[in-house]
Amino acid sequence: MDLNALGSSVQWTSKQMKISIPSFFTRFFSFCLIYCLVIIYPAHASTDLESRMAARNWQVVKGYNPVTHKQGCYMRSADAAVRIQDDETRLYLLLTGANLYIVTNSIIDTSYSNTRINVDKYEPIVIEQFTDKKTALIATFDPEYLAQFIKGYWASVHMGFWPSWEKSGLQEARFDLVGFTKTYTEYIQCQAKSEIALYVGE
Repeated sequence: MDLNALGSSVQWTSKQMKISIPSFFTRFFSFCLIYCLVIIYPAHASTDLESRMAARNWQVVKGYNPVTHKQGCYMRSADAAVRIQDDETRLYLLLTGANLYIVTNSIIDTSYSNTRINVDKYEPIVIEQFTDKKTALIATFDPEYLAQFIKGYWASVHMGFWPSWEKSGLQEARFDLVGFTKTYTEYIQCQAKSEIALYVGE
């Protein structure tokens, strides 16, 4: 056996290992970095973004309900604003039980027959009941309407107001439905916990 040749072979293999091992770790590190950036981070980022959007657009409140005047859980939207000339009217949606309320800080003009809520391209939800001068009610917010809110992107309230005593026509107030489903799930859980606590006497 040629010892010189064997020594050269061992030396070459050693050099090859010195080159390939760092190269392997470099490629492995690069793969892990790309995987984190492309797969893991967007998933967590989108979840975090959805949570922030849900908190901004919708919230669950446990306490005094301003429309029923009772304690309990209810779900409400962020405020939407409508400008009529120099006046600003603010609205929000409030869901409690099977009732959806549209609460405003201005007097509602009930003379319009097509006062409604439109969710994207779905059939309009007609508004016909008013509990006071500044609150409208959809008393049967049934599963069909709920499905629209879950599937939809925007809910638009078309309603007339009297911030002044001149008729100004129907105005549109838009509500972002991003986060509605997540918040509605939390609302149902809040309701269930409240009912259980009431049942066991806590």
